[in-house]
Amino acid sequence: MELLYYARLMRRHWLLLLLSLLTGVGAAVLVTVDTAPRYVAGITMLVSADDREGSLSTALQAGALSQQRVQSYATLLTSRRVVGQIAQGEDVDALQEDITATAIPSTSLLRVAVADSDPKRAAQRADALGAAFTRLIDEIERPSSKSPPTVRVAVIDKAEVPEEPVSPGSWSTWRSAG
Repeated sequence: MELLYYARLMRRHWLLLLLSLLTGVGAAVLVTVDTAPRYVAGITMLVSADDREGSLSTALQAGALSQQRVQSYATLLTSRRVVGQIAQGEDVDALQEDITATAIPSTSLLRVAVADSDPKRAAQRADALGAAFTRLIDEIERPSSKSPPTVRVAVIDKAEVPEEPVSPGSWSTWRSAG
């Protein structure tokens, strides 16, 4: 009986339902068309501890140290100290919001993604962030100014210029929805 009631209700008010659906789709299209495209470029970095002795136990300790550091480095990547080396003034706050740093679990790898409205600028900023972060770690992980760093960070995958935006989506998304 309930199903029959709703079927009759829909049949009676089909025009209102259709107008509501068209209004919702129209609003979604307007918002999507009005939204600037966002591109994301990413880099991958390897964190490695210095194994000076070359023994198995120090190698294991160095690996454990690298994995511990990766968690802290993921947070440090979005800090004002790092981002301030590649942006100036108010751009620092905006860029901090556009950076996502992730520690890959059970590895010594960091993935960093930089979002921007310009695909070339997203890739340039991601590469600049990797270079600035590598320099910073080289500086802060030295026990003394003349000794080698205890931890090193190397960019193993440089950023590529993204071809497709990640948002608001491309027209192929709209075509496939229809």
